[in-house]
Amino acid sequence: MASGLFPVVSDIPGNREWLTGHGDSLLFDPTDERQLANCLQAAIQDDGLRQRAIPVNLQQVKLRAEREKNLAVLSKSYWALIDAFKR
Repeated sequence: MASGLFPVVSDIPGNREWLTGHGDSLLFDPTDERQLANCLQAAIQDDGLRQRAIPVNLQQVKLRAEREKNLAVLSKSYWALIDAFKR
């Protein structure tokens, strides 16, 4: 997503946390190889689909996966744990 690639991913909870399958990606039932093939074919053939997804997905990455922001949150959590154990 961050590199502009179009996601074709299995429809599982972990992927659903990031993607909807409505303009940002294509999701397929992981037990249905025909569905996967159809999604791949659509992703390859529909340039508009891929192009429309790029800004949507880049925005998601900026909002939810910005490295410095996430490291700061993680650091704060670790310091809170350390402080809790000191007591």
